Amino acid sequence: MAAYLEQTGQVDADGKRLSSSTEVDGRHHSRWLSMMYPRLVLARNLLTPDGAIFVAIDDHEVHHLRLLMNEIFGEENFVASIIWQKRYTRSNNTDRFTSVVDRILLFQRSDAFQANLQPRTERDMVDFKNPDDDPKGPWKPTSFLNQVPPERRPNLAYPITNPNTGQVTHPDRKAWRTNQAGFERLLSEGRLWWGKDGKRPIPQVKTYQSEVRQGLTPINFWSHQYAGHTDLAHTELKELFGRKVFDTPKPSLLIRRILEHASGPDDLVLDFFAGSGSTGQALLELNRDDGGRRRSILVQLPEVLKEGRYETIADITRDRFRRVAERLKTCSDLPPGQLAFRAFRLAPSLLPTWPQGAPEDTDALECLLRAHASGL
Repeated sequence: MAAYLEQTGQVDADGKRLSSSTEVDGRHHSRWLSMMYPRLVLARNLLTPDGAIFVAIDDHEVHHLRLLMNEIFGEENFVASIIWQKRYTRSNNTDRFTSVVDRILLFQRSDAFQANLQPRTERDMVDFKNPDDDPKGPWKPTSFLNQVPPERRPNLAYPITNPNTGQVTHPDRKAWRTNQAGFERLLSEGRLWWGKDGKRPIPQVKTYQSEVRQGLTPINFWSHQYAGHTDLAHTELKELFGRKVFDTPKPSLLIRRILEHASGPDDLVLDFFAGSGSTGQALLELNRDDGGRRRSILVQLPEVLKEGRYETIADITRDRFRRVAERLKTCSDLPPGQLAFRAFRLAPSLLPTWPQGAPEDTDALECLLRAHASGL
């Protein structure tokens, strides 16, 4: 952000503002949105029809960003506002509320986008058992009750009979989950569980493991255990570099979760604000683990650092990718081509820029118009 402010003439080389406006005025938001708008438009144009974009943002700009992305991507292409628990402890040094979460806005390019389901773990399967040796395999019980009272759903209010005891039960405070035809079908298919002794007055419905989705639907709350936290991000950098080299890194686990939810094994991933290079590390390590061939484009302005061995943030981005690749060479089967990268530096633009002068500087304006007319 500091580099952007300097390049757009809002601050001088020492970071001092060249305008009387402050961070709290409306023009601050306008400048930030003006910086974001062309990048998001470009991102939309670069996305494949089944692609998606994730944008991490704090509480100060999330509402502005949501409106901006509604305009660019279309409100109908909003998918989720994910809450990421970036911290797991409070800070008593803050005067008001400690911020422990950030937002991640997810928009799709079109309806062709489909989020990847997450694999079930052994813990997810622990409820599936087979106490009655059902030939259809393990199952778990689900309630036969509805959440609405019988008087609101009379078609779901009818007497049921336990076939083992003959006991008749009428719905009392809650209606049944299916109509009478549905109950008869479940009974004939042997999908009703009347308890170990067969005497339950209200059955439970068998949900078979073989019939459930093999993956888990994503949710919009990502805990620090699931997606990492800021302390983990700093630890990762210290393990790679031996010291602190960047102030606000993202944990590679957070980016990995994004890739797991939204990318295929051969996809190309673009990160407009690469920072310390968390995306590069997450992508390489995910390729190692699932055999993918994902590629990435990491974009980072050469923002000058005031201290340390690196001159710019972009130098950190490149060196992190290099260090992660070197580490993976010794502990993975990734081919050398997947651990290599090319670094490009942006050359000065050949397009004419708007003159840095007063509006009455007609000579500069005339020069600019002639340059446009000549096709430069």
